[in-house]
Amino acid sequence: MRELLALTILIVTQCIAMSCSFGGEGCKFTVTPEYVETNCSLHNGLTVTKIKSISAMKDGRPDKYEVEFNATYGGSGENFDRYLVKGLKKIEFAKPIEDYRWIWHKHGVVSPTIPFIFKKKSWYILGRLYEGGTPSVLIFIYVKDDGTFLTFRKDKATNF
Repeated sequence: MRELLALTILIVTQCIAMSCSFGGEGCKFTVTPEYVETNCSLHNGLTVTKIKSISAMKDGRPDKYEVEFNATYGGSGENFDRYLVKGLKKIEFAKPIEDYRWIWHKHGVVSPTIPFIFKKKSWYILGRLYEGGTPSVLIFIYVKDDGTFLTFRKDKATNF
């Protein structure tokens, strides 16, 4: 019985460290032009995909489209290891976090802050957002005329 209790505690502890959720509401994500924030963890960073040539919409968000560019944000080193344990809850686009970098693919840019601006009347996708220990959430963003974001969450199937 003690072994079962110890195993259960170990699994729950590991799951909390990985930002797992057990049913219920899961992870909440807040996305603004300045930051992305969650009640879970962003320790593994995220991806931003700018999309174009939208040919189909579903549930108010693009369903078929082409990719204009990708950028990833992630870390390595001492601060990454620390956030792996305690959880990184917020990424401010214009504020660097030590040991984390943006990579703007196909542009050859590596930067401590987001290397592009969110253009008005454009669509983006935030990906690599974890829930239940797997990268299973996408946030579709439409940048309105006034520069604010309209967001749509899409949970996606994973192979995990």
